[in-house]
Formats: sequence, structure tokens, C-alpha cells
Amino acid sequence: MSETSFGVVSFTIILILFIYAIAGSYFEHKHIHFIHETGLGIILGVVAGGLFTLIYRGTLYYIYNFNESFFFYILLPIIIFAGGYNLNKRRFFQNFLYINLFGLLGTLLTFLLIVCFTFLISDGDLIQIWGSDTTIKLKTEQIMIFAATICATDSVAALTMIKPNKYPKLFSVVFGEGMVNDAVSIILYISVDLLSGKHDTIFTVSLEFCILFILEFFCSLVVGLLFGVLASILFKYLRFITESVILEMAIIIYIAYGSFTMCELLGLSGVLSVLATGALMAYYNIYNLSSLGQVASKITVSTLSLICEAFIYIYLGLSMWILSGYHISDDKIEKPKCSWTFLVLELLICFFSRGVSMAALSGIAYLIKGKEKFKLSLQELNIIWFAGLIRGSVAYALITKLQISNPDDLNERQQVEVIKTTVLFMVIITTIILGAMMPFYINLNLKRKVEDVNIRLLQSSEMESGYRRQIQNNFKYLDDHYFKYWMIFNYQNRKSEILKQQQEKQQDEDNHSKVGLISQFQSKFTGNQNIVFYVEANKSIPAHTESLIEGIDDLEEKDQSDQPNLMTHISQNYNDL
Repeated sequence: MSETSFGVVSFTIILILFIYAIAGSYFEHKHIHFIHETGLGIILGVVAGGLFTLIYRGTLYYIYNFNESFFFYILLPIIIFAGGYNLNKRRFFQNFLYINLFGLLGTLLTFLLIVCFTFLISDGDLIQIWGSDTTIKLKTEQIMIFAATICATDSVAALTMIKPNKYPKLFSVVFGEGMVNDAVSIILYISVDLLSGKHDTIFTVSLEFCILFILEFFCSLVVGLLFGVLASILFKYLRFITESVILEMAIIIYIAYGSFTMCELLGLSGVLSVLATGALMAYYNIYNLSSLGQVASKITVSTLSLICEAFIYIYLGLSMWILSGYHISDDKIEKPKCSWTFLVLELLICFFSRGVSMAALSGIAYLIKGKEKFKLSLQELNIIWFAGLIRGSVAYALITKLQISNPDDLNERQQVEVIKTTVLFMVIITTIILGAMMPFYINLNLKRKVEDVNIRLLQSSEMESGYRRQIQNNFKYLDDHYFKYWMIFNYQNRKSEILKQQQEKQQDEDNHSKVGLISQFQSKFTGNQNIVFYVEANKSIPAHTESLIEGIDDLEEKDQSDQPNLMTHISQNYNDL
């Protein structure tokens, strides 16, 4: 590739990133939700790929070919680290049961269902190559790798539509499940890949798979926690580091990548490791940073994550043009094989498997916890199910690691190409189409007043078992009397200051959740000063806040434009309290 063509491609990608950022911000500002920004990134990538194809006639094949190493070792670590670093840990542990119920057990059950149904499709000769009468059968390890890959969901579209200040519980469950799901899917992929080629009995392979999965999970978690502890101790004793905010940011990023690469070196899951590192650093090491560093670290990590995510989705759009074919010689163009029957059937299987796993696990949890303690409504479960249907960049990056062991084996090459193209189309279809449907689906369910459950949870914490409360109290005791002394600089003298800072942060989160609609109402009713005054005067009073929220949500959209009617409805609702 010439320097000129490389420069054109580079400049075009930067231009697309710029357009993506501006357009995404504009859509958010104008509340335009007919297309999600991730879908917009893919569409922009498709357009750019089309231009490259017309201009360079397939000579840029390696640009379309998604580089899994670049994704896994450069882009993915910072995205996952940002998720852990910005994680609302209090909400995460409040909803720990639901997050792991769907993120861990749900992913495992979905994996098993997809494996079983894909076996049936393969044995039933339903994988027909498009444009020919040829049908192929997939190998057992290929089916398991494919299942592990498409278990990886992408909840970004749902998270942008669920306001954390208005629906804290729902947002926490969807966000936490997405993070755990990515980690579990990658561990599943690693475990299957390590067992590939073994010809033992089904029982032996299954047992090895379970043991390997458990070891991968817990060892990766331990490595991540150790790196988080290392960061805290490093910043605690080497105080000269905090004299430069730039140096603070650099070391934080170095440690994040160090955690990831160490696990990859040991054959573990770097995703789970860097997630744990980010969460622990945000809990302890944040108080070792300078006051400016505490703010800068959140902003820096979030900015880098945003850029990486944008690049990934644009590159996914470019990858679509690999289907147009690429030159393998001067007079021959090779086109990857694909199967539309396999694609449609697998989309249906994903929808069904997700629904069955959620229904089964939710039902079991409901029976165990009882009606009063199970705090997810049917509408919330619908949203969580729909959010988990979208397949994202992690799924496609995983499948690109699938290589052809024997290049001369035509059947194997067709199998791998069909699997890769199927995953690519599943990612693009679910991201663009389901991402566009997400706001309508969420609004349809949230009209059933999901928020009243969340408000009650803010005023009185979820009913917890004595066993769980005892565990929390024991950890809090160890945390306050040992861990913080070990990992936070001068904690003994700064204890009251840090505790006050934590309490203020917690109080701000609760107040923000209670009055999260205030700013929306102020912007919506700027023409009526009575509305603005009412909101400002009563935003700190929980009862008035409840009447405001319920009063707004009980009205149809056309009635909300009638401001006198709105004020009357709110007042009546408040009197009923």
C-alpha cells in the first residue's frame, strides 16, 4: 500500500471519528433515538469502506480485516478498565445477586443452549452456503467457540437510554451484567480453545472444562486484585508521584495494561483482571491521588474509553466490505463464504436462549427470595432481556481469533468463513436494528412506572437476609480497621476527611437519584416560571419529589404539555400522599 493511499485512509478514519463524536453529541442533545450512536459508527464505517472499495478496488483487504490483536491488547483493556474505574460500587454490591445471576449463570446457561441448538442445526444440514447448494457441518470445537463468542452481549445502547439517576437499580443491573458477561464470555472462549483437539470422553472433557473455567475465573480475579493493591501501595509510599497529575495518569494506565498483559502471559482472562484492578483502584487508590488527579483520572479514563469504542464500531463497519472480495492474484477475487439460513436461525436461537435463561433463573430466584425480596419487576426483566440481545465488538473480535489450522482443507476454510461472517452480520444487525428499537422498547416498559420501585429502594434499603448483612458488616469492619490503613496514605489522620468525602458522595448519589428528573423538567418547562420555582423549592423534599415524578409519569405526553394541568395533577398526587 502506498503512502498516499495510507494517508487517505488514515485521514478518512479520523474524519469519521470526528463526525461520529459530533453527531452522537447532537443526537443526545436533541433526544434523537431512531439510531443509536454505535449503529451510527457502523454505518459511517460501511460508507467509508464503500468509498475505499470503489477507489482502490479491493487492494485494501488488510484494512477491512479486523485486527484482533490490536483490539484485544490496545483497545479492549482501556474500555474494560474504564468500566471498573467508573463503577458505582455501592449500587453494584446492592444488586450483586441479580448481576451475577444474569451475567454469570445466565451467560453459562445461554452458552449451553446455543451449543445444543447449533448442534441440531449442523446435524440437520441447515447450514447452506449462499449462492450454492453446498451444506457444511461444523466441528464440535467450532460450535463451542461460536457459542462462547455470541454469548458476549453489548448493553451500551440500553445504558444510554436508562438514566442512572432515575432508575439506579435497573441501570446498575444492566451495566454490571454487561461487564460480567464480557468477562465470562472471554473465559469461556479461552477454556474451549485450550481444550480444542482433545479426544477424551464427553464426561472427561466436560469436567475439565468446568475446572478450567473456575480456575480461569478466580485466578484472573486474584491477579486483578493484586495489581489494584500494588497501585495503592505504590501511590501511598511514593508520594513524589502525586506532584505531577500527568505522571499520575500515566502510571494508572501503565498498571491497568500491566494487569491485563500479566493475565494474558499466564493464559488467564485479562478482561476480568483489568476490571477488578479498575474497581479496586477507584475504591482505595483514588484517595492517594492529588485533588486534581482524582478528577483528572476519571475524565482521562472515560475519554480514552470513548475514543476506543468509537474506533471499534467504525472499524466494524469497514469490516463488512471484506464480503465484497479481495484479490488473491491479478485475475482472481476470493469472496468469503456465508450462510443466510445459519444467520437467521442463530439470531432466533440467541433470542430464545436469552429468554429461557432469564426466565428460568428469575423464576428460581423469585421462589427462593420470595415476592417481597425479589425487587425486579416484569417490565425491568423485559428491558434486561432486550438489552442482552445486542451483540457487540467483543463477539466479533473473539471470532476473528479463530484460525484455519490447515489452509489446504477447503471444508475447514468454508466452516471458519461461515462462522466469521455469521458473527459479523449478527453484530451489525443487532447493533443497528435492535439499537434503534431500544428507546421505544424501554419507554414502552418504563411507562408501567418502574421508577416507583426504585424510589422506595432509595428511602429504605432492600430487605436483605441476615447472612448477607453479616457479610457486609464483617467486610466493613475489616475495611475500616485494616484495609484502608494499609492502602491509603496517612489514613489515620485523614480518616474523618475521607469518611466525610465518602458520605457526601453517597448522599449526592441518593439526592441525585431522588431528583434526577429536575433538570429535565426545568428544560422542558422553561416557559413557565411556576414550574421551575416549584421544582427548585421542593427538590430536597422526598415527598414532593415523589409527587413530581409520579405526577409527570401518570400523564400522557400530550397532557404534559398542558402545564396548568400538570401542576394540578402534581398537587393532587402530593395531597394523596
